[in-house]
Amino acid sequence: MKHKVLATGLMLVLAVVVSLPAGGLASAMPADQPEMIIQAPDAQGWSSGWVEIDPDETLTLTHNLGGPVEDYLVQLWFLDLPAGGLGVHVFGYGGLEADGSYYGAYWKNLTPTTIDVVRLADDTTADWVRVWIWTPSMAEQECSAWSDIPTSGFYTFFHDLGGDADDYSVLLWLKSAAEGIHHHGYGGLEEAGQRTGAYWRSLDTQWVSAYRYAHDAYVEQVRLCVSVPEEPPAYDSDWWPIAPGTTLTLTHDVGGNVNNYVVDVEFKDPDGQLAVHQAGLGGDFLGLPGAPTAEHGAHWQRLTNTTIQVVRQQYDPYVGQVRVRIWQRKAQVFLPLVLRNH
Repeated sequence: MKHKVLATGLMLVLAVVVSLPAGGLASAMPADQPEMIIQAPDAQGWSSGWVEIDPDETLTLTHNLGGPVEDYLVQLWFLDLPAGGLGVHVFGYGGLEADGSYYGAYWKNLTPTTIDVVRLADDTTADWVRVWIWTPSMAEQECSAWSDIPTSGFYTFFHDLGGDADDYSVLLWLKSAAEGIHHHGYGGLEEAGQRTGAYWRSLDTQWVSAYRYAHDAYVEQVRLCVSVPEEPPAYDSDWWPIAPGTTLTLTHDVGGNVNNYVVDVEFKDPDGQLAVHQAGLGGDFLGLPGAPTAEHGAHWQRLTNTTIQVVRQQYDPYVGQVRVRIWQRKAQVFLPLVLRNH
């Protein structure tokens, strides 16, 4: 199977296709025309462009950024093209199982040259994926070493940045011998009644914790970073209440090309147990023995250059409030559309 990057011929198509709301391919992409073509690493890092991926497929993408992977940031987005679909979104991020079917996508095996993206076998909404890898500029940053974490247990990192915790950005990476550095099970993944994966929680001005679920087989070590980005976000929603089973539409009006956005969505536990966290990011559907499926977690979807939606699942107990921040990278970079050549 081959992939072909149609750079010049698709510039006009790209201008229409990448900020998909609910209206399908014709309304999918940002309205601004890119200023230059980049198909190799540069000061902005590297992007795969939008790449088709089949259900039950693993794509190996070559970025060749080099250097320590611990310096990277990785942003993986999905694109759902049918009319009435989710548009640009992260539903099923890290993987999601419901009634024996597997949905969503995740990244794994990050190295200085390549990264793998896996789309799960029954998924219907991650028709295209886009990976962006870059080395960010941070005003302040404290990172843990790679650290063992027990099942049903915590790894707690003393970052002691002080200041205002609302200025922080948190990075949690997972590692195993089988999948290298990855986000498989990020936010939590229930499989056939077994709780797997990991997430971060309990952020304050001194501490942040990672939690690994009881039956997890994907996460042997974790690494946490707490940072203050060098530039403030172009948009900060602040904390918004969101009821179970509802969709919150936020107007950000950042404008420009959504491919230049960095999106961060955080949750706040209404009862204070998890405090600020990302438990259930992408969705976590629980089908425990003897009980009906209970949809937990939250995700964002239908990102355009004016709005974004956040969805809280019907039975979620932990996402009482949400906060969305969007940064806009300064350079206008053409991120090519990649089509299959069968």
